[in-house]
Amino acid sequence: MIGEDGTSTKDDYLLDCCYGIELLDLGEISQETLLYRNEAKASSVTDDDHQHIKEARTRFKALGISTMDASVIFPDDPQKFKFIDFEIVNYY
Repeated sequence: MIGEDGTSTKDDYLLDCCYGIELLDLGEISQETLLYRNEAKASSVTDDDHQHIKEARTRFKALGISTMDASVIFPDDPQKFKFIDFEIVNYY
């Protein structure tokens, strides 16, 4: 990972964890929620309308991964949705 100034930014990331980098079209920022149009806080997504998110939360929880503060990108699309910004407790 090389920054714009040409120096390494590897210390800014947990490179021994599974990382994926992808450019996503998040749409414009909502002035009401301050989130992007295609983004939702995981804690605000209702399981009744989003069975795919309920299943993902259950699987993450079984692995000990908290999604409480995560965001969900494309929450309405069972094929494209992604969780980002996981809480990492006591990593170091």
